[in-house]
Parts: sequence; C-alpha cells; structure tokens
Amino acid sequence: MSALRNGLIAHLKADAGIAAAAPGGVWPGLPPKDRVMDYPFVSVTVDRAREPERTFGKTPAEQVAFERERFLVKVIDKGTSPKRASDLNALVQTALDGADVAITGYELITVEWKGDIPGGYPDLDDGGQYQHEGGKYEVWASKS
Repeated sequence: MSALRNGLIAHLKADAGIAAAAPGGVWPGLPPKDRVMDYPFVSVTVDRAREPERTFGKTPAEQVAFERERFLVKVIDKGTSPKRASDLNALVQTALDGADVAITGYELITVEWKGDIPGGYPDLDDGGQYQHEGGKYEVWASKS
C-alpha cells in the first residue's frame, strides 16, 4: 500500500463527521471478510498507479520532482435508498478536495477531486441491495 493512500485513509479516519456517518469505517479496499459489517463504509483503492514527474538532474532519483497517484474513494451502503451514501460521499469530498493531508516521507503538493464515479449506482448481492457513491482524487506529493 502506498504512503499516499495511507495518508488519505488516515485523513478520512480523523474526520469526526466521516467517523460518525461511516460506522463501517474507512478501508484500503474492502473490510476483512471475518469482520461483522457495519454500513455505510468508505473504500479507498488505487485508480491510477503512482507516476513520477521528472525534471533534469544528475541521477534518475534526483530527476523526480514529485509523484502523483489517483484514487477511487467510494462509499458503500446497504439499503434501497441512496441518501446515506450520497450524504457521506459529500462529506468525503469536503474532507479531501484541497485538504492538507499528512503523508509519511512526503511533502504534500495538493489533493484534487477529479470527479464522481458515474452516477452512483445500486447493486444486488446475496439478496441485499447496496448503494455506491464516490469520486476520484489525485494526490501530488514530493519525497521529503
């Protein structure tokens, strides 16, 4: 798991509004299977892997000015109404877009909301209905 994703997850977990609205927690991907699941929860996965942005330098390591990585941050709720997932997604966007996220070993440049996942959507599984809402966020940071 990348330091950039760890930073996003820690930032979301530290937000009191998100903690209250997401009793299922914030996870790197899906919660463990052996856990009793509370809904809604927030899932943070890589949407586009970390990429270096290079400048001129003496060695390849010196050439990397900063790195960027894109994440899918998705709210998953169990039920027939999309309201809780939509409301929690709005809290996530407020918490992340332009946020001052602490990332171990890096200096943050920016966190940018890049757009929502297409239309939020319902899903059926094991006889239950689930709601999905979320967005894509790009993190730009330089190694410290």
